[in-house]
Amino acid sequence: MDGLDRIRNSLLLTDGFDKNGIHWQIRQDGSLTLGMRYANQHAHNYPTRPIFNLFRLGQWVHLATVYDTDRTRVTHYVNGDPVKRQRLTRFADGMLKIGAATIGNWSGRGAADVRNFNGCMDELIVFGAALDDQEVRQIYEVGRP
Repeated sequence: MDGLDRIRNSLLLTDGFDKNGIHWQIRQDGSLTLGMRYANQHAHNYPTRPIFNLFRLGQWVHLATVYDTDRTRVTHYVNGDPVKRQRLTRFADGMLKIGAATIGNWSGRGAADVRNFNGCMDELIVFGAALDDQEVRQIYEVGRP
């Protein structure tokens, strides 16, 4: 992350943000957020406290977010450590849906179109199952520079 010059900075955004869609992004205040779209167009955000600030910009950082229906929670991780656990307020109606999506940008149309990520990503992985703390930590340990 090289700057927080946008209201929202995309990590992975579904293009339409339809039912069961996700928006994973960094807000201008430096917080990591998972946004979920539920039935009836209801949406809910699961944010962290601010993670990025002037001292962390330009540094390599490992981010992970786990949506876990078995444990009924969302957990955000920074450099392999859990930084925020939140209870799910609702559950997706079926499987989460990524579909047409964009990494580091948003192809949706509207007033807040500028959501491109300011920085570089070396990889992005989406798993089909919820990882636990140890699995996230192991991915961080193997991948860190």
